[in-house]
Amino acid sequence: MNRYRVALHGTNFLLKREGRKQRLGFRITRWVEANDVADAATQAFAAVQEDDRLWSQLLNEREDPPFLEVEELALAPRLEGPSGYAFYRMDPAPDPKRRRWR
Repeated sequence: MNRYRVALHGTNFLLKREGRKQRLGFRITRWVEANDVADAATQAFAAVQEDDRLWSQLLNEREDPPFLEVEELALAPRLEGPSGYAFYRMDPAPDPKRRRWR
């Protein structure tokens, strides 16, 4: 078994923050022991998908799902504890009625 560091990037997560709905993205790192890179990615995804604290707050409609992808995956010399979620606000969808500056 090898040790891997898997950096994940989540986008389009509609969550309630600061009293209002916000479209957020996040980055998080998971450290796993796996047979190969495919297994490492699967384990990292599973760790995030099993996090009830995140998914219980999700407000997305079925037609507007969140997206989770591997941003970086590398062999690691040792295992470390999971990092926390680093959330950021995503730009809202452009409003076609809004005037654009030229």
